[in-house]
Amino acid sequence: MQRRCTASPSTRTDPSRQHGKRTRTNKEKKGGLKALDSGLDSHGLIWDIRSGRRILDLEGHVKPVYAIDFSPNGYEVVTGGEDNSLRIWDLRAKKCRHNLPAHTNLISSVKFEPQNGTYVISGAFDNSLRSFLGPDWRHTKTLIGHENKITSVDISPDGKYFMSSSIDRTVKLWVHE
Repeated sequence: MQRRCTASPSTRTDPSRQHGKRTRTNKEKKGGLKALDSGLDSHGLIWDIRSGRRILDLEGHVKPVYAIDFSPNGYEVVTGGEDNSLRIWDLRAKKCRHNLPAHTNLISSVKFEPQNGTYVISGAFDNSLRSFLGPDWRHTKTLIGHENKITSVDISPDGKYFMSSSIDRTVKLWVHE
């Protein structure tokens, strides 16, 4: 089932009512005044830190959102969740630009390349990592090496390496080629 992607302005300010279900992930834009929030209600939220106001509601996933990250310039957000899809959101246009069928199981972690945001890495409960190259966000590589679900991914500051951790109690370091 596909749901229409929308990024709508919001005026809700009560933090106890930020999601219909509990919150999963929170991230703050480094040096910025915005925060990201994902939840089990299938939404991503963007908050103004100064006012405490929710400024955008990212609606489009059909199942809970477990992973969310800002691009380095702060103009894009990537979300991933239980519907096995990645979505790339354009915050200036207030809409979902790309809906990518990314994995065969729940996406647990996503990360933009930290220098220019030229690629995204995702990790999932299908035991794989996937790389997507912008600006069209085409799938470029699938990496297999963990024996169990991937719980987190991160990318080195220079973008040349990334790491993944898994329920199999291993951490792996990968070279981005």
